[in-house]
Amino acid sequence: MVFDNILVIVDKLTKYGICIPTTTNITEVETAALFFKHVVSKFGTLGRLFQIEIPGGEGNFGKKFVIEWG
Repeated sequence: MVFDNILVIVDKLTKYGICIPTTTNITEVETAALFFKHVVSKFGTLGRLFQIEIPGGEGNFGKKFVIEWG
């Protein structure tokens, strides 16, 4: 797979950032899977699910996150 984009996730409190290689045509469901694999599996999650906006998305990130985590 050829990566042509980077998904950057930053914790606003600690300013800790994670850079995940990805592609420009990734879906919200695939983004949720990457988030779960690289963030939740290593650091856990907050007590509440925060809002994540993906440009051009259809709102499936939260659904996929809950399915993977829940």
